[in-house]
Amino acid sequence: MALGLLLPLILIVFILVADILEGPKTAYVGVLACVAPLAAAFGSIRMVIGVGVTAFIGALSIGYFASDGNVEAQNTRLVIIAIVSVLATAITASRIEAQRDMVNLAAELAVATALNHAGNKDFLTGSLNRHGIVFHLKEFNHPARSVVMIDLDNFKKINDVHGHKVGDEYIRAVTARISSELKAEDIFGRWGGDEFVAVLPSGEQQATEIFERVIARATQYPFAFEGKEIPIHFSAGVASWNSCETFEDALQNADRALYEAKAMGGQSVVNFAELEALGEGNKNAHQ
Repeated sequence: MALGLLLPLILIVFILVADILEGPKTAYVGVLACVAPLAAAFGSIRMVIGVGVTAFIGALSIGYFASDGNVEAQNTRLVIIAIVSVLATAITASRIEAQRDMVNLAAELAVATALNHAGNKDFLTGSLNRHGIVFHLKEFNHPARSVVMIDLDNFKKINDVHGHKVGDEYIRAVTARISSELKAEDIFGRWGGDEFVAVLPSGEQQATEIFERVIARATQYPFAFEGKEIPIHFSAGVASWNSCETFEDALQNADRALYEAKAMGGQSVVNFAELEALGEGNKNAHQ
Protein backbone atom coordinates (compact mmCIF):
# COMPACT_ATOMS: atom_id res chain seq x y z
CA MET A 1 0.00 0.00 0.00
CA ALA A 2 2.80 2.42 0.90
CA LEU A 3 4.42 1.72 -2.46
CA GLY A 4 1.18 2.64 -4.23
CA LEU A 5 1.31 6.13 -2.69
CA LEU A 6 5.00 6.85 -2.18
CA LEU A 7 6.28 5.91 -5.63
CA PRO A 8 3.73 8.00 -7.60
CA LEU A 9 4.28 11.05 -5.34
CA ILE A 10 8.05 10.79 -5.84
CA LEU A 11 7.45 10.57 -9.58
CA ILE A 12 5.20 13.65 -9.52
CA VAL A 13 7.85 15.66 -7.69
CA PHE A 14 10.55 14.44 -10.08
CA ILE A 15 8.53 15.41 -13.18
CA LEU A 16 7.61 18.84 -11.83
CA VAL A 17 11.17 19.61 -10.76
CA ALA A 18 12.45 18.49 -14.17
CA ASP A 19 9.91 20.75 -15.86
CA ILE A 20 10.93 23.75 -13.73
CA LEU A 21 14.64 23.17 -14.35
CA GLU A 22 13.99 22.85 -18.09
CA GLY A 23 12.64 26.36 -18.20
CA PRO A 24 9.39 28.00 -19.23
CA LYS A 25 7.93 24.89 -20.79
CA THR A 26 5.32 22.46 -19.62
CA ALA A 27 6.04 19.55 -21.94
CA TYR A 28 7.03 17.31 -19.02
CA VAL A 29 3.78 18.05 -17.22
CA GLY A 30 1.92 15.82 -19.66
CA VAL A 31 3.88 12.86 -18.35
CA LEU A 32 1.92 13.25 -15.10
CA ALA A 33 -0.95 11.48 -16.88
CA CYS A 34 1.03 8.24 -16.42
CA VAL A 35 1.31 8.58 -12.65
CA ALA A 36 -2.27 7.71 -11.66
CA PRO A 37 -2.25 4.42 -13.65
CA LEU A 38 1.00 3.55 -11.86
CA ALA A 39 -0.72 4.08 -8.53
CA ALA A 40 -3.66 1.96 -9.73
CA ALA A 41 -1.37 -1.07 -9.96
CA PHE A 42 -0.54 -0.95 -6.25
CA GLY A 43 -2.70 1.43 -4.24
CA SER A 44 -6.20 1.67 -2.86
CA ILE A 45 -8.98 3.80 -4.35
CA ARG A 46 -8.23 6.65 -1.92
CA MET A 47 -4.55 6.55 -2.81
CA VAL A 48 -5.25 6.68 -6.55
CA ILE A 49 -7.66 9.58 -6.10
CA GLY A 50 -5.07 11.40 -3.97
CA VAL A 51 -2.33 10.82 -6.55
CA GLY A 52 -4.60 11.97 -9.38
CA VAL A 53 -5.59 15.15 -7.55
CA THR A 54 -1.97 15.86 -6.64
CA ALA A 55 -0.88 15.39 -10.26
CA PHE A 56 -3.65 17.68 -11.50
CA ILE A 57 -2.89 20.42 -8.97
CA GLY A 58 0.85 20.13 -9.67
CA ALA A 59 0.30 20.48 -13.42
CA LEU A 60 -2.07 23.40 -12.89
CA SER A 61 0.37 25.18 -10.59
CA ILE A 62 3.33 24.73 -12.92
CA GLY A 63 1.21 26.15 -15.72
CA TYR A 64 1.00 29.53 -13.97
CA PHE A 65 4.72 30.30 -13.62
CA ALA A 66 6.39 27.94 -16.11
CA SER A 67 3.95 28.16 -18.99
CA ASP A 68 5.22 28.01 -22.53
CA GLY A 69 2.43 30.38 -23.50
CA ASN A 70 0.36 27.68 -25.12
CA VAL A 71 -2.77 27.86 -22.97
CA GLU A 72 -4.68 25.43 -25.17
CA ALA A 73 -1.94 22.81 -24.86
CA GLN A 74 -1.84 23.33 -21.09
CA ASN A 75 -5.61 22.88 -20.82
CA THR A 76 -5.42 19.76 -22.96
CA ARG A 77 -2.79 18.29 -20.66
CA LEU A 78 -4.95 19.04 -17.62
CA VAL A 79 -7.97 17.38 -19.23
CA ILE A 80 -5.91 14.31 -20.12
CA ILE A 81 -4.55 14.09 -16.57
CA ALA A 82 -8.08 14.40 -15.17
CA ILE A 83 -9.54 11.77 -17.52
CA VAL A 84 -6.67 9.31 -16.93
CA SER A 85 -6.97 9.80 -13.17
CA VAL A 86 -10.70 8.97 -13.29
CA LEU A 87 -10.01 5.89 -15.41
CA ALA A 88 -7.23 4.84 -13.05
CA THR A 89 -9.65 5.12 -10.12
CA ALA A 90 -12.19 2.95 -11.94
CA ILE A 91 -9.49 0.38 -12.75
CA THR A 92 -8.40 0.35 -9.13
CA ALA A 93 -11.97 -0.27 -7.96
CA SER A 94 -12.27 -3.13 -10.46
CA ARG A 95 -8.93 -4.61 -9.35
CA ILE A 96 -9.85 -4.45 -5.68
CA GLU A 97 -13.24 -6.04 -6.38
CA ALA A 98 -11.56 -8.85 -8.32
CA GLN A 99 -9.08 -9.40 -5.49
CA ARG A 100 -11.94 -9.47 -2.98
CA ASP A 101 -13.77 -12.03 -5.12
CA MET A 102 -10.63 -14.17 -5.27
CA VAL A 103 -10.20 -14.02 -1.50
CA ASN A 104 -13.86 -14.92 -0.97
CA LEU A 105 -13.59 -17.78 -3.46
CA ALA A 106 -10.48 -19.10 -1.74
CA ALA A 107 -12.25 -18.91 1.62
CA GLU A 108 -15.31 -20.71 0.23
CA LEU A 109 -13.10 -23.43 -1.26
CA ALA A 110 -11.31 -23.83 2.06
CA VAL A 111 -14.62 -24.17 3.90
CA ALA A 112 -15.96 -26.60 1.29
CA THR A 113 -12.77 -28.67 1.53
CA ALA A 114 -12.97 -28.71 5.32
CA LEU A 115 -16.64 -29.71 5.24
CA ASN A 116 -15.96 -32.40 2.66
CA HIS A 117 -13.07 -33.68 4.76
CA ALA A 118 -15.24 -33.70 7.87
CA GLY A 119 -18.08 -35.38 5.94
CA ASN A 120 -15.75 -38.22 4.97
CA LYS A 121 -14.59 -38.92 8.51
CA ASP A 122 -16.17 -41.14 11.13
CA PHE A 123 -17.04 -39.07 14.19
CA LEU A 124 -16.02 -41.79 16.67
CA THR A 125 -12.79 -43.22 15.26
CA GLY A 126 -11.51 -40.47 12.99
CA SER A 127 -11.12 -43.02 10.19
CA LEU A 128 -13.03 -42.83 6.94
CA ASN A 129 -16.78 -43.34 7.18
CA ARG A 130 -18.94 -45.08 4.59
CA HIS A 131 -19.16 -41.94 2.45
CA GLY A 132 -15.41 -41.43 2.70
CA ILE A 133 -14.65 -44.98 1.64
CA VAL A 134 -16.87 -44.71 -1.42
CA PHE A 135 -15.41 -41.28 -2.24
CA HIS A 136 -11.83 -42.60 -2.24
CA LEU A 137 -12.79 -45.51 -4.47
CA LYS A 138 -13.07 -43.08 -7.38
CA GLU A 139 -9.28 -42.87 -7.60
CA PHE A 140 -8.54 -46.45 -6.58
CA ASN A 141 -7.35 -47.87 -9.89
CA HIS A 142 -5.15 -50.94 -9.52
CA PRO A 143 -4.81 -54.08 -11.64
CA ALA A 144 -5.56 -56.23 -8.59
CA ARG A 145 -8.10 -55.22 -5.95
CA SER A 146 -9.72 -56.93 -2.99
CA VAL A 147 -12.48 -55.89 -0.63
CA VAL A 148 -12.34 -56.91 3.02
CA MET A 149 -15.35 -56.84 5.33
CA ILE A 150 -14.47 -56.81 9.02
CA ASP A 151 -16.73 -57.36 12.01
CA LEU A 152 -15.93 -57.28 15.73
CA ASP A 153 -16.67 -60.57 17.47
CA ASN A 154 -19.10 -60.46 20.42
CA PHE A 155 -19.13 -56.67 20.48
CA LYS A 156 -22.69 -56.56 21.82
CA LYS A 157 -21.54 -58.49 24.87
CA ILE A 158 -18.81 -55.91 25.51
CA ASN A 159 -21.41 -53.13 25.44
CA ASP A 160 -23.80 -55.08 27.66
CA VAL A 161 -21.17 -56.00 30.25
CA HIS A 162 -18.93 -52.92 30.29
CA GLY A 163 -21.17 -50.16 28.94
CA HIS A 164 -21.18 -48.06 25.81
CA LYS A 165 -18.34 -45.80 26.93
CA VAL A 166 -16.00 -48.77 27.08
CA GLY A 167 -17.52 -50.06 23.84
CA ASP A 168 -16.70 -46.78 22.08
CA GLU A 169 -13.12 -46.84 23.32
CA TYR A 170 -12.85 -50.47 22.25
CA ILE A 171 -13.89 -49.53 18.70
CA ARG A 172 -11.36 -46.70 18.66
CA ALA A 173 -8.59 -49.04 19.82
CA VAL A 174 -9.40 -51.72 17.25
CA THR A 175 -9.57 -49.10 14.49
CA ALA A 176 -6.15 -47.76 15.46
CA ARG A 177 -4.60 -51.22 15.55
CA ILE A 178 -5.95 -52.25 12.16
CA SER A 179 -4.95 -48.89 10.61
CA SER A 180 -1.40 -49.26 11.91
CA GLU A 181 -1.04 -52.57 10.08
CA LEU A 182 -2.23 -51.24 6.70
CA LYS A 183 -0.38 -49.16 4.13
CA ALA A 184 -1.11 -45.59 3.11
CA GLU A 185 -2.40 -46.74 -0.29
CA ASP A 186 -4.99 -49.00 1.36
CA ILE A 187 -8.50 -47.68 1.95
CA PHE A 188 -9.86 -48.41 5.39
CA GLY A 189 -12.73 -47.09 7.43
CA ARG A 190 -15.75 -47.75 9.58
CA TRP A 191 -18.69 -48.94 7.50
CA GLY A 192 -21.13 -48.63 10.39
CA GLY A 193 -21.62 -49.94 13.92
CA ASP A 194 -18.93 -52.53 14.56
CA GLU A 195 -18.30 -53.22 10.87
CA PHE A 196 -15.31 -51.99 8.90
CA VAL A 197 -14.28 -52.14 5.26
CA ALA A 198 -10.83 -52.22 3.72
CA VAL A 199 -9.94 -52.10 0.03
CA LEU A 200 -6.46 -53.32 -0.85
CA PRO A 201 -4.48 -53.15 -4.11
CA SER A 202 -3.89 -56.90 -3.87
CA GLY A 203 -5.30 -60.14 -5.16
CA GLU A 204 -7.69 -62.13 -3.01
CA GLN A 205 -5.11 -64.61 -1.70
CA GLN A 206 -2.59 -61.90 -0.85
CA ALA A 207 -5.26 -59.81 0.86
CA THR A 208 -6.25 -62.90 2.88
CA GLU A 209 -2.67 -63.37 4.04
CA ILE A 210 -2.40 -59.68 4.89
CA PHE A 211 -5.47 -59.82 7.12
CA GLU A 212 -4.36 -63.00 8.77
CA ARG A 213 -1.30 -61.04 9.88
CA VAL A 214 -3.46 -58.04 10.81
CA ILE A 215 -5.65 -60.20 13.06
CA ALA A 216 -2.64 -61.90 14.63
CA ARG A 217 -0.94 -58.62 15.48
CA ALA A 218 -3.98 -56.53 16.38
CA THR A 219 -5.30 -59.15 18.80
CA GLN A 220 -1.93 -59.92 20.37
CA TYR A 221 -2.63 -57.76 23.41
CA PRO A 222 -5.95 -57.12 25.16
CA PHE A 223 -7.63 -53.73 25.19
CA ALA A 224 -6.98 -51.96 28.50
CA PHE A 225 -9.26 -49.19 29.71
CA GLU A 226 -9.98 -47.89 33.23
CA GLY A 227 -8.50 -50.97 34.86
CA LYS A 228 -10.31 -53.36 32.55
CA GLU A 229 -8.61 -55.71 30.10
CA ILE A 230 -10.76 -57.00 27.26
CA PRO A 231 -9.46 -59.42 24.62
CA ILE A 232 -9.73 -58.15 21.07
CA HIS A 233 -11.44 -60.44 18.58
CA PHE A 234 -12.62 -59.74 15.06
CA SER A 235 -13.24 -61.63 11.84
CA ALA A 236 -12.75 -60.76 8.19
CA GLY A 237 -14.17 -61.83 4.85
CA VAL A 238 -12.15 -61.20 1.68
CA ALA A 239 -13.31 -61.06 -1.94
CA SER A 240 -11.54 -60.04 -5.11
CA TRP A 241 -12.90 -57.00 -6.92
CA ASN A 242 -12.64 -57.69 -10.60
CA SER A 243 -12.97 -55.04 -13.29
CA CYS A 244 -16.24 -56.59 -14.48
CA GLU A 245 -17.77 -56.26 -11.00
CA THR A 246 -19.11 -53.29 -9.10
CA PHE A 247 -17.84 -52.44 -5.64
CA GLU A 248 -21.22 -53.49 -4.26
CA ASP A 249 -20.82 -56.93 -5.85
CA ALA A 250 -17.39 -57.42 -4.31
CA LEU A 251 -18.61 -56.10 -0.95
CA GLN A 252 -21.50 -58.57 -0.97
CA ASN A 253 -19.10 -61.43 -1.66
CA ALA A 254 -16.80 -60.26 1.14
CA ASP A 255 -19.79 -60.09 3.46
CA ARG A 256 -20.71 -63.68 2.63
CA ALA A 257 -17.15 -64.78 3.37
CA LEU A 258 -17.28 -62.83 6.65
CA TYR A 259 -20.48 -64.63 7.63
CA GLU A 260 -18.67 -67.94 7.15
CA ALA A 261 -15.72 -66.73 9.26
CA LYS A 262 -18.11 -65.78 12.07
CA ALA A 263 -19.90 -69.13 11.76
CA MET A 264 -16.56 -70.88 12.21
CA GLY A 265 -16.16 -69.26 15.63
CA GLY A 266 -14.67 -65.88 14.65
CA GLN A 267 -11.14 -64.59 14.98
CA SER A 268 -10.43 -65.83 11.47
CA VAL A 269 -10.29 -64.83 7.80
CA VAL A 270 -12.23 -66.50 5.00
CA ASN A 271 -12.02 -65.50 1.36
CA PHE A 272 -14.79 -65.83 -1.17
CA ALA A 273 -12.84 -68.27 -3.35
CA GLU A 274 -12.63 -70.70 -0.41
CA LEU A 275 -16.32 -70.21 0.24
CA GLU A 276 -17.16 -71.02 -3.38
CA ALA A 277 -14.90 -74.07 -3.26
CA LEU A 278 -16.61 -75.18 -0.07
CA GLY A 279 -19.98 -74.70 -1.74
CA GLU A 280 -18.91 -76.77 -4.75
CA GLY A 281 -17.60 -79.47 -2.42
CA ASN A 282 -20.93 -79.62 -0.60
CA LYS A 283 -22.76 -79.84 -3.92
CA ASN A 284 -20.58 -82.75 -5.03
CA ALA A 285 -21.06 -84.50 -1.70
CA HIS A 286 -24.84 -84.35 -2.10
CA GLN A 287 -24.78 -85.65 -5.68
